[in-house]
Amino acid sequence: MGIVGWDYFDRRKSAAVAQEKPLPRTKDLHDDVLERHLEELVVANFDHLFPGWAIYSTDDIGVTGSRPSGIRYRTPAGELDLLCTDEDNNLVVIELKRNRAPDRVVSQLERYLVWVEQNISQPGQTIRGIIIAKKHGDHVVYSASRRADIELWTYDLSLSLVPKHTVSRTGL
Repeated sequence: MGIVGWDYFDRRKSAAVAQEKPLPRTKDLHDDVLERHLEELVVANFDHLFPGWAIYSTDDIGVTGSRPSGIRYRTPAGELDLLCTDEDNNLVVIELKRNRAPDRVVSQLERYLVWVEQNISQPGQTIRGIIIAKKHGDHVVYSASRRADIELWTYDLSLSLVPKHTVSRTGL
């Protein structure tokens, strides 16, 4: 009877497991928060990080009524994290990745560069792209290595705490 009872519970457990549907995998909220924070840090420190550059504005070419900022610049090719002009007034598309950049980011950036070249660039302006990530794997390096107009940059964040006041416990 013990074996029959064990078999009953085993079959019941198997049926319950079979009926459970795995929860759909949702994107980790921290993925968005961290990439958004990286974007905010880059934008807040833009002048220091990219001296002589400017975040693209449609007002630069006399177009009004369009999105005025190159931050999260929406295009039919996708949303550009940052669209900038460098010190020589050439266009630069910056793609930010919060951690390791997947190799597909190279084709994503190529798509953006083609759209910018066909729709925004002026005669004589060059277009280039920069992928900024915490690290770049070998696949990304190989994928970007034959493209002179794509650069791979890494970032490093650090936090320093410096005590300003010391509280004595003897006075408590």
